[in-house]
Amino acid sequence: MTQLELRPEPTTDSVLRDIERLLYLEARLLDRRRFDEWLNLLTNDIRYWMPVRTQRYPRNSKAISVPSDATYIEEELGDEKEFAYFDEDKGSLTSRVVRLKDGMGWSEDPPSRVCRAVTNVEAFESVVANEFDIYCNLLVYRSRAAHERETFVAAREDRVRLTDDGLRICARKVLIEDTVMSMKNLSIFL
Repeated sequence: MTQLELRPEPTTDSVLRDIERLLYLEARLLDRRRFDEWLNLLTNDIRYWMPVRTQRYPRNSKAISVPSDATYIEEELGDEKEFAYFDEDKGSLTSRVVRLKDGMGWSEDPPSRVCRAVTNVEAFESVVANEFDIYCNLLVYRSRAAHERETFVAAREDRVRLTDDGLRICARKVLIEDTVMSMKNLSIFL
C-alpha cells in the first residue's frame, strides 16, 4: 500500500458496512482476548507492519537551518526494510498468540485490559481484484497491573480481501501518532 491518497470513488455503502463489521468484530475479539478467532480474520499472507515514525522539520522551516539539501530527509517514515515496531506475518502473529496462551508472554502477565475504538472508516476498491484499501483511525486504551495506563492513537491502512470465507485482513500498516512511546512494553495487537 502507498501513502494515503484521496480517491474519488469509494466502495458501495453495503461493502463499506461489511468492512466496518469486520473491523468492529476484530476489535471486540482482541478486547476479549479471543486471539485464535482473531487469527482466523487474517489471511495466510498477511503483513502486519508498524513502522517507526520520526518528527522532522519541513525543509522550509524557520526554526532550524538545513545544512545540506543533499542529505536532508523530510519523510517521517523509514524505508520498508528499516527497523519497525512490528513487521510480522501470520506465523509470527500465531507465535505471539501461543506465547500469550501458554504463560510465556511475561509482558502480558497479568493480562492487559484493553478497549479499542475504530473510527473514520473509509474503503476503496484496490487495484487488485476482490481487495479493498481501508483507512481508519484507532484509539486504544490499555490498563495493566496496578498503575500502568496507556492510550494509543493511530491511523491504520489496511487491505481487506474477499475470500471464500468472507472478508479477511491481508495487510495492515499502523501509523502510531507518538514519536516516542513511554510504555514498558508494546505487547498488544493494534
